[in-house]
Amino acid sequence: MRVKMMGDKTGVRIEVSNSGPAIATEALDQLFEPLKRGTTKGGDRGLGHGLYIVRQIAKGHGGDVEARSDDRETVFTVRLPRRE
Repeated sequence: MRVKMMGDKTGVRIEVSNSGPAIATEALDQLFEPLKRGTTKGGDRGLGHGLYIVRQIAKGHGGDVEARSDDRETVFTVRLPRRE
């Protein structure tokens, strides 16, 4: 897993990425919905609230979060605006 944080005068961007198989496009569209989960490995159990909560926190601060995935990596990006 890799975490990067970048910023400029207008905002901050946080990227969390990891390698592994791609997440299907249909699953990406639902990842941020409550009670939706991607595939788990190793018996991981969760309620499907984590990414929903991340998006709600980002929106509460005027930002957003998105995910992209291909055969090389999956990247979650949180964008938050700077306030004066």
